[in-house]
This record gives sequence, structure tokens and C-alpha cells, in this order.
Amino acid sequence: MLCRGTAELWWQDRSERGHFTDTLLNQTDPEGPQYFTRRSDLPGNETETKSRWPSEITCDPTDGAHIVISGRREELGVQMAGELRALGAQAEFHAADVTNEAQVQALVARTLERFGRLDVAVNNAGTEGSLGPVVEQTVARYRATFETNVLGVLLSLKHELPVMLRQGSGSIINLSSIAGQVGMANASVYVASKHAVEGLTKSAALEAASHGVRVNAVASGPVETDMLTRFTGGNPDAKAGLLGMMPAGRAATAQ
Repeated sequence: MLCRGTAELWWQDRSERGHFTDTLLNQTDPEGPQYFTRRSDLPGNETETKSRWPSEITCDPTDGAHIVISGRREELGVQMAGELRALGAQAEFHAADVTNEAQVQALVARTLERFGRLDVAVNNAGTEGSLGPVVEQTVARYRATFETNVLGVLLSLKHELPVMLRQGSGSIINLSSIAGQVGMANASVYVASKHAVEGLTKSAALEAASHGVRVNAVASGPVETDMLTRFTGGNPDAKAGLLGMMPAGRAATAQ
């Protein structure tokens, strides 16, 4: 998802109107609902709110929220853009596959053509891939997982960063996972791909920091989504074992 906006835009944390801190609560499943909390320290208006994207987020059209949504599922993307427009935002869907560099480049170009700049980019395309022991992994499985999870982030960074560097401002958020910081049995390729995402994020952040551009990663734990069910093979015992490793002993929920 590529965004252009002002103080009211998601994940935008600096503006002439004050300072916001946004915390994404759910992004294990890129197809699932996304929730975030927003804390404002505007003098006299210190607040904290929780919103769901897209159907519960409040967009003030006078603040000029400009949003480009992208993905391979055109029907869902068009529907999502319509929901955002109904809330007052200027939003459109542009189909793109993050593993195709020409399509990623065209996506960024379309955003600039439509809105003139790029202030926030959220790179959240991802897949759990084919799980199983290391000795059962294949080159095809590796490529399928890494092309989406790693190459997709690399290509997105490659074409988003030049725009923001020229502007002297911008924020990029890459979606990682707790799997990017620990090991997990029977998920070696997925875990390796998320470690790679965090390595890319750290390196890009160091390259861009002096230009006023921030690059960060969100590493969520398990969230109650279809992806979590797939990740645990539809096995309740395996799911319970995974959740038992979490400090809260449970998955997060969209609510």
C-alpha cells in the first residue's frame, strides 16, 4: 500500500499540526483486518484511540488523505478503495505483483502521477510458504517464499526510497514477524525470509536516515487469522503449542 497524506494519514507521525505515535496491532495475515492504536500528544488534546482499517478508520477529507492500495486481488482491492472513498479519502487500487519489478516500478510511478508525492509506504505482501522440516524443503518452496517475502520488500524499497530521498522525507514500514527474531521448528524457510526482511530494513534505515527518511519493521506475534490456521497445519495441538510460547498465552485478535 502506498500513501500520500497529512497528519491524519495512517502511520504518518510528523506534521505541522503535531506529533502522532501509531502502533499496528495486527498484521500477521496480509489479507486480514488491520488495527492500530494512535496516541496524540497535541497540547490540550492528549488522546489514544483504536481503529480498524479500512471500515472503521475515520478519514477527514479536508485533511487530504490520499491512498493507493495495491495487490493481486483486484476485486478486493477495488472494494477496499471504494470503502475508503466513502469515508472521504481519495483512494484507488492499482494491481501489482511485488515479485515483478516492472509492476512495482509502475505502481510507484502511478502514485506520483496521481498524487505528486509519496509520504508513507507499507510493504505488507507476504506468505507463510510450505512448512515442514528442513530436510523436506525444496528449491521451489524456497523461491516461492523468498520471492514474495524478501524480493518483494527489496523491489519495493528500491523504487520507494528514491522518491522519498528526493523529497527529504518519508516513512516506510515493512511487515515482518516475531519469526524474524527467533527460530521455529518446521518453519525454516519462512523464518529465514523474515530474518532477511529485518536485515533489509536495518540496512535501508541506515542508508536513508541522514536524508530524513525512516525505514522500520513491524514484527507481530500470532494473530487469529486464516494464516495462523494454515501455519499450524489446522492442528489444534500445534496451534496451542505455538500460542503457549507467547507471554500472554494466546493469539491476538482483530477485535
